[in-house]
Amino acid sequence: MANQPKVALAPVTSRHPIHDLNNAMDLLSQARHLADFVQSITLSPRPDEGLHLLPGQLSGLFYVMQDLMDRIEKASSLLGDVREGTLDERR
Repeated sequence: MANQPKVALAPVTSRHPIHDLNNAMDLLSQARHLADFVQSITLSPRPDEGLHLLPGQLSGLFYVMQDLMDRIEKASSLLGDVREGTLDERR
């Protein structure tokens, strides 16, 4: 294996829309699972009970929610790219 020549890969200049759609679907699926997790830890058994978090738990919740928003934003961007590419092809 050490004697095999190295092959340089050509840079990717364009992506296939299906690739972007699959990535967007994966990101949205991951976001859904994160939302399910957040819902499971934040729902109180009784309506009159508040949610009490320690500082470390609160910052953890903040980072999970930020990650959730980032995944949704990235998926939205990918879908927008696909939409724009589709519109460009129709012109």
